[in-house]
This record gives sequence, C-alpha cells and structure tokens, in this order.
Amino acid sequence: MEKYFIFDMDGVIIDSEPIHKRVEKEIAAEYGVHLDNNRLLMYTGMRPADMWSVIIDEENMAVNLAELLSHVEMRMVEEIKNSNLQPMEGIIPLLNYLDENQYKIALASSSPKSLINTVLSKFSIRHYYTCIVSGEVVKNGKPAPDIYFETSRQLNTEPPNCIVLEDSANGIASANAAGMTTIGYQSDLEQNLNHANLIVHRIDQVPSIL
Repeated sequence: MEKYFIFDMDGVIIDSEPIHKRVEKEIAAEYGVHLDNNRLLMYTGMRPADMWSVIIDEENMAVNLAELLSHVEMRMVEEIKNSNLQPMEGIIPLLNYLDENQYKIALASSSPKSLINTVLSKFSIRHYYTCIVSGEVVKNGKPAPDIYFETSRQLNTEPPNCIVLEDSANGIASANAAGMTTIGYQSDLEQNLNHANLIVHRIDQVPSIL
C-alpha cells in the first residue's frame, strides 16, 4: 500500500515566519499602516493575497493588490536568499526517513511558487518531492481545503490516505477539511493546534508516530 506525506513549508521546513512578519510590517508601514504581531498571527498559514486583501480593505490602503503582492514576493525571495537560515531541526532526517520508507512526499504551501523554489533550492531538497503545490494555483487558500485536495490529486490518491505536517491553525483546518490525518507541529504557544489529530513539539518525534 502506498504511503503519502505532505509538508507545509513556512514554519515547518524553514523558520521563515519572523522574516514574513518583519517584511509585512515594513511594507505596511510604507503605506502608513501599523501591523502588530497579534494581528499577523490570525493570518499565519494563509495566502499573501488573502491576507493583504483583508488588510487593504480594512485600512483603506490606496494600493493595487497585484503590485503590492509583487513587491512583497520580491522582498521575501531576496530576504530568504540572503539569510543564513538552515532547514528546521529534524527536517532532513525526517525527509530521509520518509524516502527510505517509500513514502510519496509532497509540499502544499500558501507561499508563491517563486518563494517555494527559493527555499527548496537553498536547502537542496527538491529531489525528495513527488509534487509541489502553491496556494497560487487553487481557488481558495487555507483554511479552505482546496490546496490539499489538489495535492492529493497530483499524488494520484484519495485525501484520507495522506498525512500532513502543519504548524498553523489555518493549515490544520485546511487539511482536516480535506479529510487528511493531521500532525500539528507545536513549536510555540502562539498557534492553537488542538484540532490536529496528533501534536509533536519536535520534528524528530514524527517518525515514532507514523
């Protein structure tokens, strides 16, 4: 029987959330908008387009959404490229474990494809993945289940056959809604992952629960 494992990216493969928050705050400030951590916390795991659509509407920002997203994307790609970030502790051993145990591995990230490619190239881990799905290619972003339905389609399997590793409440809600088994990576106490089927506090705990 085939086995399937799907990773989120930001906060799971790479500790990019602090960079996301800093860039989002800086870009919002350019338009006179203050974003604090509590507000940004609500958007963790969501697509940039969905997050900024809400902020633009709530703050009456005089900016074109597409232009703003392009600005954010370019900034994030450069920040990641120039950072000294390494894969999250335990990720490479987990990828090796899954590969050795013949799992088909996929990535389902709300980030744009350019940022996904930057991370995978930086860490030289592209070869592990059977398929890579960006939130850009689905109608509705997390917490809607669209991205996980699309990932299971590309894996050529049914959603209940898939195990998902997520670190955000929006991501867990998305995978749960798709009918997948969810593992919540509780790296801090900011995200409520109580709706995950299983919770780990370290990535190296994942193999023992598979």
